[in-house]
Amino acid sequence: MSIGEILKELRETSGLNKKEIAEKLGMPYTTYNNYETGTRDVGSDTLKRIARFYGVTVDYLLENQILELPPEGHVIDDPELTEYLEELHKRPEMKMLFKLSKKATKEQVEQVVKMIESFKGPSED
Repeated sequence: MSIGEILKELRETSGLNKKEIAEKLGMPYTTYNNYETGTRDVGSDTLKRIARFYGVTVDYLLENQILELPPEGHVIDDPELTEYLEELHKRPEMKMLFKLSKKATKEQVEQVVKMIESFKGPSED
């Protein structure tokens, strides 16, 4: 996945258009558009600013890989695992969450789970 594709995916997930992102990042629309379309390279300072804005690492912007599902016809015996893989494949914010949590301790993960659960309403499950 190119950096332009990653920027587009993050932007679409944020619900903002290119003009709004450019304004929030303090750059001209044409500059941001060129980053996203791949016609201009993103400098290191700008990469840092974009990473801070989206709450990701520069490594995520540079090295993000699309999680590939098993080849068609390959059977995963665990339906829950299949569901998780499909969510990771469809939702970039879930990939980001998983990537950031890989090095977390069990206690840290449990804290985050409690935080996420607190966002849910009483009738949500």
